[in-house]
Amino acid sequence: MDTTDKIYDLSYLSELYGDDQKALKHSVSVLLETLPNDIERLENAFLSKDWIAFFNAGHKLISPVRMLRIGNIFPVMQAMVEATRDGKYSSEVDDMFLQVLPVLKEAFIQLSKLM
Repeated sequence: MDTTDKIYDLSYLSELYGDDQKALKHSVSVLLETLPNDIERLENAFLSKDWIAFFNAGHKLISPVRMLRIGNIFPVMQAMVEATRDGKYSSEVDDMFLQVLPVLKEAFIQLSKLM
């Protein structure tokens, strides 16, 4: 038995789709198709200090983070993305990135188990 606490919440999708579990699972599967590449893009941009690419990758991840309420990191993701708008950088980005990256990766693992 898996005792890991879920770090996502499907209540928004449940409200959106009602009893249509097939549609809900389809939405999750679509997210799962793109999530690993989006996380990798974010990580690679961070490592290469390409703040424009980092902003773009982070901006793309904001919607699924908010929709799935992943680890309650939405405010941190939003602040992190804003901090790199127009290629800007501040040292706060490092801490925010190190906070959200493991949560994003764990969310992908947990969501993959639904499928």
